[in-house]
Amino acid sequence: RQVIGVNGAWPPPPLHVTLNDTLVIEARNSLDTPTTLHAHGMYQNGTNYMDGPYMVTQCGIPVGQNMTYRIPITQTGTYWIHAHYGAQYVDGIRAPLILHNPQEPYTYDDEIIVTMEDWYHDQAAGLLKQFLSWKNPGGAEPVPNGALIGSVGGDQQKVIDFAPGKTYRLRLINMSALAMFHFSIEGHTMRVIEVDGVDTREMEVGNVRLAAAQRTSVLVTALNSTANNFIFHADMDTDMFDNIPASLNYNSTGLIQYRKGADIKRDQEVDWSAFNDIELVPVDEMAALGFDVNYSLDVYFNQYTDALNHGTFNNITYVMPKVPSMFTALSMGADALDPRVYGPQTNAHLVGHLQDVQLV
Repeated sequence: RQVIGVNGAWPPPPLHVTLNDTLVIEARNSLDTPTTLHAHGMYQNGTNYMDGPYMVTQCGIPVGQNMTYRIPITQTGTYWIHAHYGAQYVDGIRAPLILHNPQEPYTYDDEIIVTMEDWYHDQAAGLLKQFLSWKNPGGAEPVPNGALIGSVGGDQQKVIDFAPGKTYRLRLINMSALAMFHFSIEGHTMRVIEVDGVDTREMEVGNVRLAAAQRTSVLVTALNSTANNFIFHADMDTDMFDNIPASLNYNSTGLIQYRKGADIKRDQEVDWSAFNDIELVPVDEMAALGFDVNYSLDVYFNQYTDALNHGTFNNITYVMPKVPSMFTALSMGADALDPRVYGPQTNAHLVGHLQDVQLV
């Protein structure tokens, strides 16, 4: 199956940068369609043009052309980077992006990135056509054919090596199109220390639930014996799947390896109860912001006059503008404050500089 690789290889490699670095990505588009790159979760304060959403903050990089992304690193934590044109990232152009903190609030012996991705045997453009079709009036999303754990799929098993007594930071990243994952390790406990780039006070959990695009770091202290290896789980949540094909293995597993060839201690009890992540407390506590502007956005999925099922805010379907919204804002003078200049189907909401916005 065709995938979108980088520099002749797939999957793309993780990117590692450090606080106060500048991340520079020289992107050359060798595809037959436009493309863009989006660093998911980064604020891009002052560098909005580097954010990547197609026809919102930039035009697409044309076929055969280049763009240099230059992003000052002012945040820390676990992120990922992916294409932001159509559904391109579903074809594999997605990679971890780790923003290291020279003064991490927690100490550990090593860190391991664990990516979780739903995987389709068909390419994204065809899946999108099936999804947005009059033959699919209910808007049922395409169900994945399988999962890639750490970009290992099929019959290959993801192996994570543990040394007795050491403490590991597992950076869990859900880079899926649709699937939520539940992650756990048999016979071990985990302590959440970061969610979506925010360091949190430790909270012990039995499992971690990650919706598409979410990231969570956990600390795991290895056992003091090499007598056994253990199973870890990265199970897809099937509640959002309209049907579950008989061929779909939605419970992916891998190996926590203390010693090659050691017996696997199977069927250890796992605490599958969901931890209440609203109870997590940031390491750097801040008072909640007030707000200057409030907007209510009601989410609907309905079949509209084009016979297709669309997701909408306030019953307005999004239609891409002919000019990126940011360019319109920068070039229309006083008219930039008139939401009509952005196009009736962009559903533009305007706010003033440095206003705090509440979205309901």
